[in-house]
Amino acid sequence: MPKYKVILLDRVSVDTLEVFRILDRDIKTTSKAYIEVKVLNGQFLEIEREYRLAKISYEEFLRFKSKIWSALGELINSLELGDLNTKQDFNILVVCRNADDQIYMQQYIDALPLDAEVISTQSYYPPEGFALVVFDGHTLGSIPKEEALEKLSEDKRAHFDLLKNYLQKAPKWIVYFGEFNYLLNDYREITHAANNKFSLYARIKEMRDYIADLRVGGE
Repeated sequence: MPKYKVILLDRVSVDTLEVFRILDRDIKTTSKAYIEVKVLNGQFLEIEREYRLAKISYEEFLRFKSKIWSALGELINSLELGDLNTKQDFNILVVCRNADDQIYMQQYIDALPLDAEVISTQSYYPPEGFALVVFDGHTLGSIPKEEALEKLSEDKRAHFDLLKNYLQKAPKWIVYFGEFNYLLNDYREITHAANNKFSLYARIKEMRDYIADLRVGGE
């Protein structure tokens, strides 16, 4: 949770509306903090509206925004695990081909409000305790059909075989990160795919919301 707070605090004055959106999504509606978020969000929108209508000066606009940023920062720092809903219970296992890919994916994860364990391995790593597996295949290239496997290096072929292992064994949802891979065609019910970092984050967020809704529906 400390990482979650740090990332939000860094964005308070940079993308305030996005911070409000994240908090609105993650905080339980029964929590006192949720009401405080709604009040601050309303105040922020009202200040922006008054400035657009020239009802307040730019100096007043900045002064009011600064007060809201300060209050929002205090609220974020005061959050406890009990304030957050099930969508925060979303641990991710990121499986990479080698150490270089692991560093690349770790840097990507560290820049986002995600809890993940990033590993490089050529053997099956049981995903118990994780809600989602992100299989990093961004250095495999496009694999449109089985014949393309002949062009893969030995370690890339091993990583492809590991993907097959996860698709067959892992009782988890999987997001594949990389170019087109024909292997996913037979596992569309449990897989999502992304071919760049922007769409990867979108796919992860979609899966987070979907899994959370499944949990709620099953309660």
